[in-house]
Amino acid sequence: MNHWRKAFAPASACLLSAAVTTATAATLEEVVVTAQKREQSMQDVPVQVSTVGGDTIDKMSMVDASDIALLAPTLNFDSADEARLFNFSIRGIGTRSFSIGVEPSVSTVVDGVVLTRIGNAFDTLGDIEQVEVLAGPQGTLFGKNSSAGVVSIRTKKPNMTEFEGRFKATMAENNESGYELSLTGPLSDELAYRLFVFDRQAEGVAKNLFDGTDENGIDAQGLRGKVLWEPSDKLSMLFTGDYSEKDSNCCAMAPHATDGGQGSANARFNLETGDYDPVNGYAVTTPEWLGVSADQFGSDIKTDVTQLNEQRNWGLSVEANYEFDNEFTLTSITAYREWDSYTSRDRDSSYAQLSGLNPQEVAWMMGTTAFGETASAAEIAAARAQLGEISYNSLGFMTNADGTLGTNNSLEFNETFSQELRITSPMGEHFDYIAGLYYGKQLVERDLTIAGKWNRNGGGIADNPITNIDRLTGAVTCADASCYKYGDTITSVETENISVYGHLNYHVTEEFTLFGGARYIDENSTWKMRNAVGPYGNHFSFLRLIESVPYLDELADAADLGDADALSRLTAITGDATTADYRSQTRVQQSGAALDAVNGYGSQGGQGALEFDYDYSDTAVIYKIGGQYDISPDMMLYASYGTGYKSPAVNADIFIFDEIGDIQDAPTQPEESEGFEIGLKGSFDAWRFDLTYYDTDIEGLHTDGSATGGGARAVGRLVAGDVNTSGIEGNFTWAATDALTVNGGFSSGKAVIDDPDVTVGGESADGTLVLLAPELKYNLSLDYAFDIGNYPAGLFWTYTYTSKTYYGFGENQPRDPFALSSLVFDVSSPDDTWTLSMFVKNLFDEDYNSSLRSVSSTQGGGAMHTVARDHDRYMGASFTVRF
Repeated sequence: MNHWRKAFAPASACLLSAAVTTATAATLEEVVVTAQKREQSMQDVPVQVSTVGGDTIDKMSMVDASDIALLAPTLNFDSADEARLFNFSIRGIGTRSFSIGVEPSVSTVVDGVVLTRIGNAFDTLGDIEQVEVLAGPQGTLFGKNSSAGVVSIRTKKPNMTEFEGRFKATMAENNESGYELSLTGPLSDELAYRLFVFDRQAEGVAKNLFDGTDENGIDAQGLRGKVLWEPSDKLSMLFTGDYSEKDSNCCAMAPHATDGGQGSANARFNLETGDYDPVNGYAVTTPEWLGVSADQFGSDIKTDVTQLNEQRNWGLSVEANYEFDNEFTLTSITAYREWDSYTSRDRDSSYAQLSGLNPQEVAWMMGTTAFGETASAAEIAAARAQLGEISYNSLGFMTNADGTLGTNNSLEFNETFSQELRITSPMGEHFDYIAGLYYGKQLVERDLTIAGKWNRNGGGIADNPITNIDRLTGAVTCADASCYKYGDTITSVETENISVYGHLNYHVTEEFTLFGGARYIDENSTWKMRNAVGPYGNHFSFLRLIESVPYLDELADAADLGDADALSRLTAITGDATTADYRSQTRVQQSGAALDAVNGYGSQGGQGALEFDYDYSDTAVIYKIGGQYDISPDMMLYASYGTGYKSPAVNADIFIFDEIGDIQDAPTQPEESEGFEIGLKGSFDAWRFDLTYYDTDIEGLHTDGSATGGGARAVGRLVAGDVNTSGIEGNFTWAATDALTVNGGFSSGKAVIDDPDVTVGGESADGTLVLLAPELKYNLSLDYAFDIGNYPAGLFWTYTYTSKTYYGFGENQPRDPFALSSLVFDVSSPDDTWTLSMFVKNLFDEDYNSSLRSVSSTQGGGAMHTVARDHDRYMGASFTVRF
């Protein structure tokens, strides 16, 4: 690794020096952005914007959202053990949560349409014009869920004047291949089209030592079509449709070596015998138990469950623009989208057969055959039939191809409809403005089935029901049928949002402008929960189904009539001294031990363990004010103060883990931000730069996490408290010569908990860094063009440094600083009809982790890290034909 660095650094310095001394400086092209929902020069916009052009994305063969973060210093990306949980953060602020009831703090927008999740944003895109990263609260123009910023992606439009065709084939190590076809041109004087088709495949880079397979590979295909109709110089209508699908064995995580190595004391087993040993044993996710390299950056895993992630994404949109005679423009954007993501994964990330239940274990759990006896085919069929009757999801949904049931079978479905209508005034007068109406309706539903073996003691369970795990095969031996847990859930959050917004610029003089904007938000949501559990409770807690809900109804009726004994008995079950909360919940869970003590009832599986419809709503007004001053024709100074808003959150799909009473804390407060920034922008013939100071307070940040980097999942713990993020950031572009362009950017600041009430392990976390918030991040790129005879050629080099970050609150679970670099060499034909490109990613073979998460102690404890595509240096090449 050092060998590469030492060899390359002097070479790049010589290259830069030679280029600067042998050629004259060039002139930069203007960068046009839509940060204020109209096309403007980036240097005229009083917003901190980082851009990544489509040519750069194509040159670097970027197909993953994490790649954009390499070239935008304020943007960071966090992968996860499910693609639906991938997350952007800006200035250290983002949403890291498991729940469908928690929306992102960074809004991802494609061609003016908001995506509900970013997990497949770049595997379903391509043919990109530009990506804009807008830092800080952007809610006045972009709405809720942009309290930390916006990632805005623009794809290319149809060509109205001439035909263009382009085909690109890419090959890389690990059997990676990609094919892209883009066609565009006029159909008539009024019509033009654009078609983009892609196919991408790659083997995984994580090696499964249990069965020899490669994990984290992908198989993705998709297309996008556009038709542009311009019947007159006043009216244009753009029709867009897209469809994509991505199948992958994502997202396997490798064991992460930590001090001590043994993992959770609640889940240890003897390395020699596999017997339960809470004192000297090891957790099943530690490198010692798995027999893999004890490494913080390893790529070997050992799991017994095939990782599955199947995504489907499609949408339709129509954007219409009509320009009136007075040059006012009326814009309408109508969009409908669906996205679903099905996963089945190994929850314990080990080869111990803890995740899911095989047919024999289902028979024991359902009682169709005595524990320890071999079940017949008829007894297994009867058990499955009984399980189907007490479940919400179908047996087909929850059963894998190998016959196991409930290996985290999860389907998240997103359906959105949006309508935006806005009026844009012409520029050049004393006043110009944008005003609009927005309507959005979103349904997010998650169907989830989790079954498996209980692997814990403590918390009211004196002995671990698991007595042995076979060291060779991973087979689990249980003491009795109570070892087998089962939870089945269908939950959804449906949200309707209506907003009115406006933004006004008042040009006091030619040099000085005052601006301001506001947005009124009215939102209504319905959270529906349908939860069933097995005869011995669900998979992750001590909760068991109350056998007779009508019995509780009778107690509540008696308590309302003043029966003190009935109220006492109800309180012992529900944990509340009134009947009001029980009435609002309809169905409740509580530990079997508590029920037995109150009424002698044992546990019995079935529907209704938790069942309710819960309505909540909120309104908000957010605003932004500021001013900008043109110091000279080439330099502008601006300052602004603004607020942001994100909807209240509910712990919508992790309720099988939580004890009764959490619904009383739902929803959380909204996530609200306020802050100011001061910026300086300059643009000269060969230079362009921006420099910004910012200071933002976030009240009630929505996230999850704990001191170990795991997920505390109760809704009250989704709020990490108040946070402050402040610092300095900037970007520059220098056309050093006609041949050499230098780009760079940096972000230096702190995103810290600013709340004395937030504690970790009994200690105050006030002043500690927020999760995954680097104090320093910077990037540098060199783009050098030269000729090889008559053949134009080029070198493109990027380097990105990220300082130390933490995966756990209280600055626990650190990720060391790391730097990633890429190099691209390309050569084209003299007539530019073809280009051959060769690239190296992670040029210096840097060790780093793109994500770190803790496995639940019920499954064996321990930390796991994601094995990214560029975990090791790899090479590839592409060939592009233009026609």
